[in-house]
Amino acid sequence: MHTTDNAEREALFRTRIFSHQLVAFCSTGRTKDEIRNFFSDLSWDTVRRTLAKQVKLETIAPDGDLYRATGKTLEGDLADRIWKAARLIGEFTASDLMLYTGASYSAVRDLLWQWCAGKHIAVAGMGTGRHRIYRMSPDAPLARPVGSNRPGRRA
Repeated sequence: MHTTDNAEREALFRTRIFSHQLVAFCSTGRTKDEIRNFFSDLSWDTVRRTLAKQVKLETIAPDGDLYRATGKTLEGDLADRIWKAARLIGEFTASDLMLYTGASYSAVRDLLWQWCAGKHIAVAGMGTGRHRIYRMSPDAPLARPVGSNRPGRRA
């Protein structure tokens, strides 16, 4: 097995995110040596920590000497936490959601845009410093709505 660099891995796995690349690489079951050789452009400490985190998150499971992807995905978890916080608060700013969920501004901003476009939330007014205040729509679903992506973004 030959070593790869980040650009080759990005093209191969269709993602820049290293943890997603690692999970995809382990889909057929890989040993630590295979993982170390394939991701040799990264420090072993980085690879080892990411592998340990993915095992803890149960996206990769040890199977004897092999590490296998479990098929579990975590992509919706953050959006679900943000939606739950928004429902609990009722009236909120992007900063409120960032504070309660630990999400980045860009993640919150993109979800707020989707939810406004889907009429699940509405702008209730402007707060201090030109921050929008959002309010849940009365007919907003209990479960997080899955909306279209922002224009110009990949699905």
